[in-house]
Amino acid sequence: MELIKAFPQELDQRTIYKMMKSPDVKKMSDADGSVLDVAAWIAYTDADSRTGEIREILTIQTTDGEMFGTVSGVFQREFKDITKFFGDDVGMIKVTSGKSKAGRNFITCSVE
Repeated sequence: MELIKAFPQELDQRTIYKMMKSPDVKKMSDADGSVLDVAAWIAYTDADSRTGEIREILTIQTTDGEMFGTVSGVFQREFKDITKFFGDDVGMIKVTSGKSKAGRNFITCSVE
């Protein structure tokens, strides 16, 4: 595992470890339709346990301590766009899902 970026920058190592390894991290799709008040987030890489492929993972921690992670490229691209526009402290985001023209399910986010 390699940390790419963390917000806030002074996020302690224990919290980063939990955001990477804790079984309490839920799938982002579990938050579909929810508004999340983002307190912290990390982007990191890890190897897929089945294929060995290196993939980027985004984990968000809410102000009430819930954690949600995703490998979704669509979600991560939109989240990065939000950080480019608003800065790393994104505030509240809404998690939504949809279906592509090709019929594939996806998850994304927007500012709230």
